[in-house]
Amino acid sequence: MIYNQPQVFSLEPELTTLRDGGLLTADAAAPLIARERRDVVTLYGELRFLTWGGVMLIMSGIGIVLAQHLDEIGPLAIATLIAVVSAACYAYALIRRRAGRESLVDDYILLLGALLASADVGFIEHQFHHRYLLPLVVFHAVTAYFFRSRLVLSVALGALATYLGLERRGEFLWREGALYRE
Repeated sequence: MIYNQPQVFSLEPELTTLRDGGLLTADAAAPLIARERRDVVTLYGELRFLTWGGVMLIMSGIGIVLAQHLDEIGPLAIATLIAVVSAACYAYALIRRRAGRESLVDDYILLLGALLASADVGFIEHQFHHRYLLPLVVFHAVTAYFFRSRLVLSVALGALATYLGLERRGEFLWREGALYRE
């Protein structure tokens, strides 16, 4: 049996019936019907993936450049530079939020700021042997709540898991139980 056209499940007849019956307004039904007819195609998922990929490329590039030029730049200058760029990301997100013109990219710029802040705290802890991980967890959690950002919340949860793992120094896994061998 050969089909000329593929059989596609469509809700267009039901939406038209709801619109004609007065249960759905014409303004509300129009975009739904257009989507069912495939007149409108969303690129939201693709744009989210591309912006996420852009953030990851920026973070990778920053890490590579800083690792290659650590001795030339100096640890204090690197820590300051990363903090300034992270603060600029947060300032941009705050300005856009106050202006009421939030977009898809804004959440990923906020994610970039959170990742830079995390990298900065990790760098400071490694270079200067200071402990700032718990305040970072609180900062990320407050930021995620303030901006209603799931992406920053995931960074906060990752930082919390890191804090719990570092504070316990792996005792729950390696020093207590069968996995630890002397």
